[in-house]
Amino acid sequence: MILCVSMRATALVGCSGSSEPAADASVEGGIGLSVSTQNNPFFVTLVEGAEAAAEEAGVSLTVVDAGDDVTKQVSDVEDLLSKNIAVLIINPVDSDAVSGVVADAMAAGVKVIAVDRVVNGVEVDCTIASDNVMGAVEAIDGAGKDILVVVFYATDGAIAAINEGRMAATIAQQPEMIGKAAVENAVKLIAGESIEANIPVEVALVTAE
Repeated sequence: MILCVSMRATALVGCSGSSEPAADASVEGGIGLSVSTQNNPFFVTLVEGAEAAAEEAGVSLTVVDAGDDVTKQVSDVEDLLSKNIAVLIINPVDSDAVSGVVADAMAAGVKVIAVDRVVNGVEVDCTIASDNVMGAVEAIDGAGKDILVVVFYATDGAIAAINEGRMAATIAQQPEMIGKAAVENAVKLIAGESIEANIPVEVALVTAE
């Protein structure tokens, strides 16, 4: 039997836009990126990908870090909206709690791209997300069955489990590509172009070999 699960979100990529490197929210018509936290290598890499794409496209990108505090994230987004951004890229701290401010953004004519996590109760322009399913190896340990386990997200724990022979492989996601795609497609939205509602981001298979 082959069991393939996702230990972390982000198998799909969404839209993107462009921006000048060193984000300046005071520039009207730019892109705002609200990330849940940068105290996590995954999201740091996602932001780096977004910044690189913004620099390449020559568009203003402002990045704000919520520090895993949804109250701060709502305040951050409100501040971005006051600077007249054209596109909001948001990685929600809480999918429910940000719905109100996201709805406000869309009502004001701002395009919205949700990254890595969905925004509940609001139909945004594009969502980049995948389902999470944490502890598959622990769940089957001692089950006495021959089960081949392949998981998403190449965490240190997953790599260790592969080296120990407890897991067959892991899928390494590419947050840099997610950020890049988000900005590239945000630029298309600014230009009035249509984009796909969901865009898959390529992943890599990691095995003991």
